[in-house]
Amino acid sequence: MTDDWQKTLEVAVKALIGIVIGLVALWILGWVFTFIGGILLGLAGLIAGILRFLVPVAVLAAVVYLVARAVQNGRSAEAAAPTAQGTNSPAYDVHPTASAAPAGPTPGASSTVISPEPPADRTPDA
Repeated sequence: MTDDWQKTLEVAVKALIGIVIGLVALWILGWVFTFIGGILLGLAGLIAGILRFLVPVAVLAAVVYLVARAVQNGRSAEAAAPTAQGTNSPAYDVHPTASAAPAGPTPGASSTVISPEPPADRTPDA
């Protein structure tokens, strides 16, 4: 009979030791999570501070970019559009007339013409 009491007491003590070990593990885990939570709160504060500065800067940069792009598109549209008077200025002429051609050869220009293809009567050497 004492053997039964001894086994029962042994099981109870082992159960209490297991419960204490489990509680200590939970306590340590609580400290770890508290430490990790503090790190994450600091990181969240850092990100919020950076975004508090970067978001207005990014919005301002986007506005400046869009304004510069609109101004540049407006200038290129002005340069590409012919004048309303319909003049034949050489800058807009697709087919220049004889009066727009230079009177003589360009000074310093060579009269030799280099053809990229061989003449039809000759075959290239292989």
